[in-house]
Amino acid sequence: MKKISFMIILFFSLTISLVFSQIDSQWRGPNRDGIYPEKNLLKKWPAEGPKLLWSVNGLGEGYSSAAVTSDRIYLTGMTGGAGHKSRGWHCLDWKTGKVQFSAREIGNKGNIIFADGMLYCYSERGDVALVKPNPQKFEVVSSFKLKLGTGEHWAHPVI
Repeated sequence: MKKISFMIILFFSLTISLVFSQIDSQWRGPNRDGIYPEKNLLKKWPAEGPKLLWSVNGLGEGYSSAAVTSDRIYLTGMTGGAGHKSRGWHCLDWKTGKVQFSAREIGNKGNIIFADGMLYCYSERGDVALVKPNPQKFEVVSSFKLKLGTGEHWAHPVI
């Protein structure tokens, strides 16, 4: 039942995305060509580089690329040394870098994609989850498990 619910939600999410515009979070811009339509961008960087707005310590080694929404950054990392209990999914505030939450609901690490207003998470153990972006908690809408062997594996979901 969960698998069918996830597929129905996925179908409607993709269908709705064709009708409504969304936040541009494509790799290398809306056309994926490294050209951004933003206004007032610098033509040349200062010699000392751009001003550092914030940094975050304590997330440990990363296991995936970050998924960026208009106000949050979602990623995975290892926070407390070696072992599965120190790994998790993290949400950071885009403006301040403050960690909003760390969670271990589906596996301990994996990859995150943001599309159609939702997060698509795939853990190293084959757990797939549709997650509602929420700064307070890791809010799983639907999930299922892929059975692809017994070892850990890492791949980015393709939406």
